[in-house]
Amino acid sequence: MNDDQELVNAVIKRYALGAGAVLGSGDANQQASSVNGASGCYGAQPSVAELLSLGSCTLALARARGVLRPWALTTTATFQDDLSAGAELPALNPSNDDKIAQDSYVAGISYKLLNMGSPGQPSAQPQYDFFFNFQSGIELTMMLKGAPGGNPIPAFTPISALPSIMNRGWVMRRTEWPQCSFVATIDLPYITKVQVVFGLWAPVSQDGELYRNPRQAAAALKEEFGIDVGC
Repeated sequence: MNDDQELVNAVIKRYALGAGAVLGSGDANQQASSVNGASGCYGAQPSVAELLSLGSCTLALARARGVLRPWALTTTATFQDDLSAGAELPALNPSNDDKIAQDSYVAGISYKLLNMGSPGQPSAQPQYDFFFNFQSGIELTMMLKGAPGGNPIPAFTPISALPSIMNRGWVMRRTEWPQCSFVATIDLPYITKVQVVFGLWAPVSQDGELYRNPRQAAAALKEEFGIDVGC
């Protein structure tokens, strides 16, 4: 276990698992709560306390300083050559040119299915597209490559369930990136483009290196805001 991971584990233990410092009690936690802001809902900025409970001193510092900004990471796939049931598009990385350079808070994940054909009556296109997004038969898996990595959606799951099962905030480390696979469980009527969008909050500041160094961020939290993470 590296030094940064030991710090992450210690912060999680202190702020999320108790260890004598349950959220809302103790001087450090009261300080953390005082710079909260909106928290807990889809798309809202996470609070300092929430970010500390997830083990991220770097994001907590950025939130306390007010330099968290929203941005999106998108994975795009197109069912084009094979539209039959069982067609699979495996292991697709995000299509963004700029990759994750520092820890990011994932506020939520959404998706969009775009039909590249026509239902016959142009006036019916909006209704068709709306219902197709719920009844397409397209399923996906999702894994986090890199370290520490993981498999948030290990088995093929209906893509329409994505917003409801992945709506809890979590931290994507700068050493991780998402990878999705897609499969059509029924014949698709038209060429279909699939977009999975990760709604993120990440630091935007000239102090980029600071937001990649958890121990320096922990020291800055204590010095600037009196938040002692106990490490």
